[in-house]
Amino acid sequence: MPATIKFKLNLTSINQLLDQTAPQKMEEAAINLHKTTVETLSQKGTGRIYTHYFFTDKQGRLRRGKKRWKPHQASAEGKPPARDTSQLVQSIKWWLEGNGRRVVGKVGTNLALGLMLEFGTKKMGARPWLKPSFDKALPTIKNILSRKWF
Repeated sequence: MPATIKFKLNLTSINQLLDQTAPQKMEEAAINLHKTTVETLSQKGTGRIYTHYFFTDKQGRLRRGKKRWKPHQASAEGKPPARDTSQLVQSIKWWLEGNGRRVVGKVGTNLALGLMLEFGTKKMGARPWLKPSFDKALPTIKNILSRKWF
């Protein structure tokens, strides 16, 4: 009779460890992406310099408004938007959805402005900010998720 060793793998305890660790890893990755996104949106503009505010009148025409107290250098098309009012930066949030091993990390904004800047409009070229932020943060996110889990 051959010599044998019998062993059991306790999947329940491994699953419990995964359920505890996955949200922690995903939270760390989401926080990192949030930080990178805020940094991307905090860059100085490289486009046109505006000395006045602009608004759209009731007829839909673009009008020049009052003079700014400080000139604003806008972003060039294809570059992340330059910070002006900080409204977009302040609206960037991170959150987790799901639980256990099915947790998903999300970073974004609920402002329509964020979508318009990311993809552009009929009258304005895109100023992508979310995709470039993700591309920049991806190596760090991969590092976070590939480190020892337990």
